[in-house]
Amino acid sequence: MSTGMPDFVYQARLQLIGILKQNGPLPAEQAIADVLAAENVPLALAPVLMELVTRGDERFQQVDGGSWAFVENDRSAFDAVDWVVIDVETTGGKPPADRITELGAVRVNAGRIVDEFETLVDPEREIPLNVQRITHITDAMVAGKPTAAQVMPAFREWLGDAVVVAHNAPFDRFFIDTHFAEIFGGPTENLWLCSVRLTRKLYPHFPSKSLGPLCVSLGIPPRETLHRAGNDARATARVLVRALDDLAGRGITNLDALWAFVSPTVLGEKRRKQLRGADPFDDVVELE
Repeated sequence: MSTGMPDFVYQARLQLIGILKQNGPLPAEQAIADVLAAENVPLALAPVLMELVTRGDERFQQVDGGSWAFVENDRSAFDAVDWVVIDVETTGGKPPADRITELGAVRVNAGRIVDEFETLVDPEREIPLNVQRITHITDAMVAGKPTAAQVMPAFREWLGDAVVVAHNAPFDRFFIDTHFAEIFGGPTENLWLCSVRLTRKLYPHFPSKSLGPLCVSLGIPPRETLHRAGNDARATARVLVRALDDLAGRGITNLDALWAFVSPTVLGEKRRKQLRGADPFDDVVELE
């Protein structure tokens, strides 16, 4: 089971991976000493720390009389995927009457954020005061900003055929697909992954899968401002990078295995068509 380790332990794991890949199998006390940049580690403490850092990751194996090795599986399929993590702020929850006020997206390749797309959007209607209090986006902030009709062509070109990830993806997809249908005559054709659904399966013991508490559970630094599209997209991207690494530790290293893990029904032909956007509203409730 993936443990959802705190970020400082995760960083220690990354250091350990580098050390074992460079040096080959090492005794626990030597490997942990190298991670901690210490001259030595007590023999009784080293196995405890090694178990903490390697817990739940099948790539760490004991060999050669108890030495530890990192046996790398082929996660090249994940690393080759073009992931785009998105978040939208809106005037409410019911498009097409409600509209997008801010769009934030980050591109992730091989575990790193490599590009960003972020803009305020003129919703061409007033933003309710209760929504302004939540998002801190006011009518004055969006006045004169590009409308969805002006933003979406550039966004569609930037998005390409990436796998789209969002936290509670049905909400974001509902709005993106509504605007795409209005402007281009049809919804997105990308595969969509809901990070809420993924983290429910991967970290079932976490008390909450909401983005803020989830970041706390993973030890990921808090967002600068809550409910702003760019900040939320960047936080979700960090969750995605952690989740993909935890999945690799369980031997899940490609999209088909990921779909099977998140939902066994995802591999059916009908489900594939839904995920590719054949009907933007068909799975809004199901993919919560």
